[in-house]
Amino acid sequence: MKADILRQTDTITAPTEAGYWTSKQDPITGEIIRVWVPVDVDSVTSGTQPFSIKCMARGIMTGGVRAQGTTEQWGALYENIDYVTMEYGAGTILSKRDRVTNIRTAKNGKIIWVEEELPTTVSAALYFAPTIFEVKGITPMVGPFGDHTSNLAILERADVQ
Repeated sequence: MKADILRQTDTITAPTEAGYWTSKQDPITGEIIRVWVPVDVDSVTSGTQPFSIKCMARGIMTGGVRAQGTTEQWGALYENIDYVTMEYGAGTILSKRDRVTNIRTAKNGKIIWVEEELPTTVSAALYFAPTIFEVKGITPMVGPFGDHTSNLAILERADVQ
């Protein structure tokens, strides 16, 4: 599977040159720091530039987060909650400020999580907008020999689609 990561940029403190923020680890202190990486202006298109990662995503159905999992509840407030676990490589750094969307199959690129309530038309075909998820938590997964093999993120459907 693959997913697109929407990284929040800081337009107030971002340098004026074209580029993007990335997270790196200081080799001496181990601190995670944000670093501005400049890029060639001619090679960048304007707007949000999501990047794709390889992953394995599964919905939490029952007994999961807060003992409820993916649910739709009516009451004083309507709640449409989707929880997803997403496992991805140890070399990819995500934060709770990132958003995840376009979770799709690797073979044919078909988007798996879509918003049925937000239909649009693309080339005269009915198309549903992909669901956007917020990163709620990240757990490093450690192999049998103590090495960091992958990460497991808990994703929750964002309130605003």
